[in-house]
Amino acid sequence: MIQRIQSVYLLLAAVSSGIIIFFLPLFQSKAGNYMILQDPIFFGMTVLSTLISIFSIFRYKNRQQQVVSGRINIILNFVFFGMLMYMFYETFSKDGGAIGTGAFIPLAVVILVTLANRGIMKDETLVRAADRLR
Repeated sequence: MIQRIQSVYLLLAAVSSGIIIFFLPLFQSKAGNYMILQDPIFFGMTVLSTLISIFSIFRYKNRQQQVVSGRINIILNFVFFGMLMYMFYETFSKDGGAIGTGAFIPLAVVILVTLANRGIMKDETLVRAADRLR
């Protein structure tokens, strides 16, 4: 299960969205750092993204379901990143704030899940080619 490269990508996506984002600030302002735990919607989206990645790792026998859950995770993280940018430009940019490194973790998760989906699709085409030869 974990020996497949796409499982490693999904594990890295789960770690980055589940652990790393709690240590990196989303935004920085004069009042201090704005962390993920200060907003329940962002926290919920992070937890959901982590759970989808972990769910997808354990669905290695059903590659089609892995791809679908990966696409859902990609959409979720694009929406999450869009909401972060909207909040930054509406709230923190007026006060002279800066975007923190934690705000770019959803983009890293999108890249990792996209790489995982490519690996899953390669496996699927390999299995279909082997089935055709029988």
